[in-house]
Amino acid sequence: MIGIAIEACPGPHAARPWSPAGLLAMAVRGRALLALLVVIAYFAAVAPDVLSVANLLITARRVAIIAVLTIGVTFVILTGGIDLSVGSMVGLERHGGGCAGAERHTARAD
Repeated sequence: MIGIAIEACPGPHAARPWSPAGLLAMAVRGRALLALLVVIAYFAAVAPDVLSVANLLITARRVAIIAVLTIGVTFVILTGGIDLSVGSMVGLERHGGGCAGAERHTARAD
């Protein structure tokens, strides 16, 4: 049997989107986004270079590998093959890369 979810129509006492109760309800539903915007606003006020093009490009380059892995894991989970080991492999790869970089840096200092 196929079930169909029917949402109730908002009644006359439902909060309007731009009323104080409606804004509070939106803030509660989107609290993670609101927190992110507050943190970005704070750091933009403290250090104006945070929102510079160069800093945003550096951030995008550093986030790219994690974004690609996240999209891949999302597809794996959606298709039913749950694979939670990707984070461990990324950690191992980062550790190996860090050790290799440290050895190379130490070799140059001599």
